[in-house]
Amino acid sequence: MRRTELGIQEGDYISLRDIARIVRRARSEQGLSENQAAQALGVHVHSVKQAEGQPHRDLLRLRRRILERFTGYTLDGPYYQIRRKD
Repeated sequence: MRRTELGIQEGDYISLRDIARIVRRARSEQGLSENQAAQALGVHVHSVKQAEGQPHRDLLRLRRRILERFTGYTLDGPYYQIRRKD
């Protein structure tokens, strides 16, 4: 697989921190301010700021909306893997 313009490899598992970073990058590459993105999504600007800057916050639905609105990608998940302890 190849790397996307978002700096990740398509199909890879990514962390919540990575998702927040990708969302920030996607918005800025579209030339949109946080306020403009919030208006386009119909949310408060503080929600966009939190989605981009606070990966520990439970804002995955908003992050998914931002990603899908401003890029040609979708976000499937979340995925968890269970493995036997060694």
